[in-house]
Amino acid sequence: MKIWIRRIISIALVIVLVLTLQRLVEPKYVSDFIEGGFTAEYYREKENHQVLMIGDCELYENFSPITLWRKYGITSYIRGNAQQLAWHSYYLLREALEDGEKPDVVVFSVLALKYNVPQKEEYNRMVFDTMRWSPTKAEAINVSMMPETTDEDTGDVTPAENFADYLFPILRYHSRICSLGSEDFEYFAKDRQRTTAGYYMRCDVLPVGADDETDETGETDETDGSAADETAESETEETVDTETDETVDTETDETVDTETDETVDTETEDTGNDEESADEEETDEEETDEGSQPLGSNAMSYLDKIRELCDKNGIKLVLVKAPSLSPEWYDTWNQQIVDYAQKYDLDYVNLLEKADEVGIDYNTDTYDGGLHMNIYGAEKCADYLGRYLKEHFSLKDMRSDPQTSAYWTQKEQFYEEKKADQLNQISKYGKVVSP
Repeated sequence: MKIWIRRIISIALVIVLVLTLQRLVEPKYVSDFIEGGFTAEYYREKENHQVLMIGDCELYENFSPITLWRKYGITSYIRGNAQQLAWHSYYLLREALEDGEKPDVVVFSVLALKYNVPQKEEYNRMVFDTMRWSPTKAEAINVSMMPETTDEDTGDVTPAENFADYLFPILRYHSRICSLGSEDFEYFAKDRQRTTAGYYMRCDVLPVGADDETDETGETDETDGSAADETAESETEETVDTETDETVDTETDETVDTETDETVDTETEDTGNDEESADEEETDEEETDEGSQPLGSNAMSYLDKIRELCDKNGIKLVLVKAPSLSPEWYDTWNQQIVDYAQKYDLDYVNLLEKADEVGIDYNTDTYDGGLHMNIYGAEKCADYLGRYLKEHFSLKDMRSDPQTSAYWTQKEQFYEEKKADQLNQISKYGKVVSP
């Protein structure tokens, strides 16, 4: 009996040690690249919501739930992540409904439908790393994992993702043990609050047509969904880089790119911009080809699943296109969504077409040249959406409920504190250095 007790204790200690080490090496997503922690924040919500929004940065950077609350008494939450694709959104919605959410309305961002297949492991990781384990998560991972790919230029093969790496993250992140930082210990057993009801705030301004400011390393000052590749390199690729020497390749590529850019610039000046014109023509041809193709059948099948899930639960589904200017939203795609909405009697709100009506000023309401709205644009978008939702779905004004009002007052306080902090950073440094 004593031998068996010792064995059980030994096994338990090994399990605790492995779990402790696993948590230590997992990315914490608390400083420069914070989108990887968005999924986890939803589980800290203490009340259900009248409106659930699901999608990518076209939602979590462009609509402020605080404005929905302040102006219309609507309680809402954005379940969004960087490059959150249609199937990601479907499973996050399904999980929320399985956990007891009973929204009156679900808002889905249609831009994600342009992607018909998984894009990168990094995007999967940012959605699933902090998602709670359940059969829904397991199914979501299985349909989202990247297959084996081969680089057309170099011939390098990237192996397919492995479910075991999600089940036991230590298999994926074990090499981070050699590069742990203070945040890995500080946030070992706690997390930071990054968003307000899923909204990622930016108070800085960068008009359309202006160039992003760069830091001393030459990297653009962006920490949004469009920077997902950088997130991957800084947080998840350390394991791969260590084991396959991709770090060296990356550095080499940067050097080559720099030298190439300098050469091209010099040659372009000497040849009357012939090469630049050729590049522009090639890009235009690629965009034209993309815009002539309908949205993919796989992506649209998950829109069907979202619609059917909403129908089954008596939820109204609203399709939304944010007023972001990039990536381009082609007329072919827009008409496809218009036709889909008409076929299934859905509401489709295209704020890109209604930018003037919404009041968007691309000189003041974007922080990255038109890709995403800053707080001023996000509040305008939320104001328009809130008015639309109240008129079409008669949502109850929850400001009269004392418990809900007290809960959202706390959110408002966090929102204002974060806004004041960012405005102080802008005043001090000329930009937001810590979103």
